Amino acid sequence: MKKVKVLLVGSVILCILLMIIIVMSTNSNVKEWQSINQIKACRGLLDGPIRSITLRQTTDSAEWAVFDDEDLIHQWETYFASLEVMYERPVTKSDMEGNGGMPVIAITTDTAKYTFRLHVTDGKDIIEIGNDYYIYRSSLELPFTETYNAAIERHGVITPWD
Repeated sequence: MKKVKVLLVGSVILCILLMIIIVMSTNSNVKEWQSINQIKACRGLLDGPIRSITLRQTTDSAEWAVFDDEDLIHQWETYFASLEVMYERPVTKSDMEGNGGMPVIAITTDTAKYTFRLHVTDGKDIIEIGNDYYIYRSSLELPFTETYNAAIERHGVITPWD
């Protein structure tokens, strides 16, 4: 009888440990560096070609750089392939208030559209993905300014009303 109780208690503990491992392994908010393609909201970003990119210097800017130039897109594909992110925290309501000053990157692929907002908070480079903030790093320089200026020079400014 005592062996049955020990076996039952051991089985329950084993089941609990297995459930904890499963929950931890499926949690998208892991506090470790990972490829942007590992983030649930970005799965597929690096799997196919980027078709077009829209850059806005600020969220509320009406002056957009929109391009599908292969050389400019290649800079972004290379950058995103080197980009690593680490979960920081969820976006809160107070984060969204009066936050029109951050650059925005909107990427269109054959299968999805991805939108990223860039912040610097407490000295950390932050990328907003979906409803979460991630610290980001890359061995490459962010190609935002270079590609924004090149696209404006080549194609002119695009507005939401065009």
